[in-house]
Amino acid sequence: MGLMDNYTHKERVATIAFLKMVALSDEILKPEEDEIINLLAKNVLVTDDDINLLGEEKLKLTLKAMTKVKTHELLRMGYTILDIDDDVNFHEIKILNYLAKEHNIDLEDDNFIYSVIYTSDEYTPLDKIVLISYAYQMMFADSKIHKEEMRVLKKMTSAFGLNIDEVNGLIVPLDTLTKAVKTMSGPSVTKILKFLVQIAMVDNDLSKEEFDMIFPLLSEFNVSIESLMKK
Repeated sequence: MGLMDNYTHKERVATIAFLKMVALSDEILKPEEDEIINLLAKNVLVTDDDINLLGEEKLKLTLKAMTKVKTHELLRMGYTILDIDDDVNFHEIKILNYLAKEHNIDLEDDNFIYSVIYTSDEYTPLDKIVLISYAYQMMFADSKIHKEEMRVLKKMTSAFGLNIDEVNGLIVPLDTLTKAVKTMSGPSVTKILKFLVQIAMVDNDLSKEEFDMIFPLLSEFNVSIESLMKK
């Protein structure tokens, strides 16, 4: 299954439109928000023309008709956009609340926030493409690309139901990617760190450049690189 193969084209367009609504709700589209949304849009083949063609009324109807699973994914993706700049805005929360209420979800329910946002080890489509971009750029961190690194990357991409040769626009500022990963749940990031360490250690030598890429995530989620290397 691909990145959003279980979504209709209209649902993909609505997803990108919704994320842009969250990003633009404070009337300031920050670079990191734009870069992350565009990364997903490129890989689900959604353009601004598609969004304009859908229109506001069809957007609302499409969002309301989404399944529970897709709504949870969309809310989690919305949280990534909301939290990526470390500046949670009232207007951004208002947009998330709109979608939540359409599906009788209470965003002030601690159980929902804990189980869906903070502890889920599932990946949203946005999580997947961000992590693939991160891993792809890690291969170039020490200026030495090994066939085994590509094998690990293909294995990771395949686990997400994707073909690395069909993924586009993977060169995104690392600072932006790191901010996006930090918005994900601890369990999901811990799983992907194993892949990143595999790529870094394929030549049995963790370079300074590779360590500098991984360290912010290890620190944020309190994960020991020694334990990952053992695994």
